[in-house]
Amino acid sequence: MELENLNRKSKTAGFRSSRRSSISYNEIQRFITKKTSISRELMLLSVFTDKLSLGREDIT
Repeated sequence: MELENLNRKSKTAGFRSSRRSSISYNEIQRFITKKTSISRELMLLSVFTDKLSLGREDIT
């Protein structure tokens, strides 16, 4: 019964639990790494666009 509840929760959380009932540590690590690399890229992009807009203000 408890395993069924965990399965239901993991399905609603967006995990593919049809393959197996548990999520491996490696999958969690890969997910976290993917998220942090995306956020790092977004942060760099925002810094870059800030510098561009500052440069544009200097020109005008």
